[in-house]
Amino acid sequence: MIIGIILTIVLLFSFPFLFKIMSVPDYQEYTPQNILGRAGELINGVFKIGNFIQKSQKENEFRGNLYYDTNPNMIDVTSPDTSTPENYSL
Repeated sequence: MIIGIILTIVLLFSFPFLFKIMSVPDYQEYTPQNILGRAGELINGVFKIGNFIQKSQKENEFRGNLYYDTNPNMIDVTSPDTSTPENYSL
């Protein structure tokens, strides 16, 4: 993990020079500060999406029909009788 962090930092600072050597247009825009700033914006956007999803789930938690019984002690009188009669034979 430490090697990955070191490699990331080395690549972050070496790519602007490589872009200059390869004659990439607007290579001055690829500075570590600009790259880290854009990465921060992307990560911030991801967290905003996550917060939006959590908020919408919390708001819609009990809207609509529930798929499960919230009161397990209550007997459902609308369900058919599934017990076997005493005089049942094959």
